[in-house]
Amino acid sequence: MRRVLFLIACFILVCLLGFLVYHYYFENRNTEYVEVYAEDLTIDSLSNEDGLIFTLSKYTKDKKFSDEIEVYKDGTYIVYSYICTCRDDACVYHKEPTDHGLYEYNLLPIFGLFDAQRLDEVKKGYDGEIPWRVYDIKAGNGTVYISNDHSYPLNEFLKLLDFEFKDAVCENIQE
Repeated sequence: MRRVLFLIACFILVCLLGFLVYHYYFENRNTEYVEVYAEDLTIDSLSNEDGLIFTLSKYTKDKKFSDEIEVYKDGTYIVYSYICTCRDDACVYHKEPTDHGLYEYNLLPIFGLFDAQRLDEVKKGYDGEIPWRVYDIKAGNGTVYISNDHSYPLNEFLKLLDFEFKDAVCENIQE
């Protein structure tokens, strides 16, 4: 009987230790990930004086317009859409706010080691287009980062906002 109780106690102890190790690893993984990439990277270092942390937009090779999201330090965001207005034969795009809201998310992992990378650093390795470039992230301080659609923190943030990018299309253009 003592042997059975001892084995049960050992099993519970091993399960508890396994849970603690698993929990510690996944809770601290993103924090360490960012610190390894940029020790001085903080929300304040990314932001401008108006509190804008970054503007996220979809990169398009053919200079089409897509939605933009402005993310602020106070936990708010604003979605801008490009609207096409046509008069006579001329069409003009203009940016209008179409949505806004609040978020509660740790944004620093978006700028982690394998996520957003500084555009000026990445350009050094490419002579033309960067094939994996999907998103442009312009920090409030003016630094431009790029990312792809495999960025887990960025995808989670967009899922939290329940947001999908849409390109602006002029429907009134006669071909």
